[in-house]
Amino acid sequence: MAVAFPTKPKLLAGIPEEVAVVAKNDCMSCHAADNSIMGAPPFPVIAQHYAGNGNATTILENSLTNGSHGKWSGSNEKAMQPHPQLSASEKKTLVQWTLSQ
Repeated sequence: MAVAFPTKPKLLAGIPEEVAVVAKNDCMSCHAADNSIMGAPPFPVIAQHYAGNGNATTILENSLTNGSHGKWSGSNEKAMQPHPQLSASEKKTLVQWTLSQ
């Protein structure tokens, strides 16, 4: 008899939406809460960088859609790949969560 393992969405049920979106995508492969992984800036550094920038949401949503490279001078930044699998709602959630860090 085969054992049915819960799918990822079921495992993520009951946790805040923004945490679920981060967890089910590859965000934490390169970004972290408090240090740089693979040259990608930590989430709080991104938030600080864009604080007060009225275009931050558009800029970050475009980075998620199209990928990004060269925004973090002085870092060992690697290119962020596009994330075409993200819905508009998921992008908005990720950007709002990132800017709130």
